[in-house]
Amino acid sequence: METVDTVVHAGNYAFFFSNSGAVAVCLLVAAGVCIALSANILRHEKASFESKKTP
Repeated sequence: METVDTVVHAGNYAFFFSNSGAVAVCLLVAAGVCIALSANILRHEKASFESKKTP
C-alpha cells in the first residue's frame, strides 16, 4: 500500500513541477476569485448594516 502512495506522490510532484506555470495560474485565479467574493460579501454586509442603521 505504501508503494502505491509513493507512486501517487511521485506522480503529483512530477505533474506540479512539469506544469508549475499552469498550477500557479490556477492558484492565482482561485485566490482572486476568493478575494473578489469576500470583498463582494463584505460590501453587501456593510451596505445592509448601514441601511438598517439609518431609520
